[in-house]
Amino acid sequence: MPPPGCHHNPNEDAVNSPTSPLNFLDQNYQELLQNCLTENTLYNDELFPPDNSSIGLFDVDPPDMSQAVWPFELVSDPNLIVDGVSRFDYAQGSVLGNCWFLASIGALTFEKDIMKQVMPAEKSFTKDYAGIFHFRFWRFGKWIDVVIDDQLPTIDDELLFVCSKMSNEFWPALLEKAYAKVCGSYADLNAGFISEALMDFTGGTHMYYELNTAPADLWNIMECAFTSKTLIGCSSNTVTTPEENEILCGIVAEHTYTVTGVFEVTSDENPVHLVRLLNPWGRKEWRGDWSDGFKAVLKAKGSNKMRSQSGRFSSEFFIEREPVAQTDGLVWLREVMKFFRLEPGEYLIVPCTENPGETASFVLSIFSKNETHFEHIQETSE
Repeated sequence: MPPPGCHHNPNEDAVNSPTSPLNFLDQNYQELLQNCLTENTLYNDELFPPDNSSIGLFDVDPPDMSQAVWPFELVSDPNLIVDGVSRFDYAQGSVLGNCWFLASIGALTFEKDIMKQVMPAEKSFTKDYAGIFHFRFWRFGKWIDVVIDDQLPTIDDELLFVCSKMSNEFWPALLEKAYAKVCGSYADLNAGFISEALMDFTGGTHMYYELNTAPADLWNIMECAFTSKTLIGCSSNTVTTPEENEILCGIVAEHTYTVTGVFEVTSDENPVHLVRLLNPWGRKEWRGDWSDGFKAVLKAKGSNKMRSQSGRFSSEFFIEREPVAQTDGLVWLREVMKFFRLEPGEYLIVPCTENPGETASFVLSIFSKNETHFEHIQETSE
């Protein structure tokens, strides 16, 4: 819903889609491309310039960027994509802790239609090349088209951030640069949540579970999600002792992974639930049961184949009513998601800010299996 004093423009919906997004920072890709082709020049993005302002400031252990350069040409035969897009194309750089973002890219590569939506297919380093590329993301209820140049930060001719395993393939690095521009800088990608990146790739919503409080049917939820081609990721917690680290059997603490498979197999006549993970680092892997070298007699399982109001209410209104559900405290997440089973009736959704009396804009998305009616009541001054 719009913030106070703002009104929704119905014509905006016609351009607010993956195929017809809004121009981020009012930069029109086709116009900028044609200008470069007409003037026979390579594009230089003044709004995300090739200097340390785009790298940004790191909060902890800032790397030395004094030697960073942004060459127009890093290799003699650059390609956007070499032999298709794969989760094995890239590895995390040594400077930036954005495994959450790279894990989301790994999930993205499984769904080619979504990949084409994020990375339009017309770009290349050959036909009509002008040093300009564009990517599409969903941000806070709007699809946006993000323009970048193809200058990437390097030191000693090596990319500072995400790098391809083939030196002449650049789609991962350019995708990362476009997302860094949206977020403000490369440093702003240092730590985050995979759910946020997956939302920005798809425009969808997310389900989040912690294993120690997950529902009993979590496996069924995951199996249905995987069968329906949902993008899935996971993260590991912090460990404090060597014993805790050993229990992880190669899973890296405080790390994010792509879920690349959810399977049930039969071993010795017993069902076994398996989850396959991809480490965006490209190194360090699971060493426990079912890891490489684990021996078992397997049989694959056969596929069986997953109203609202707003305004100002008195404190008595809330005191007299028992909430159906509520969030336990404020959380430092971009999106809060809750799932409910509700009896037919009228329900009130109450967003809140940390400090009483604050106002803020937000996006409220409601999904229902049954017909649902919503009503927005504009707050009136007393």
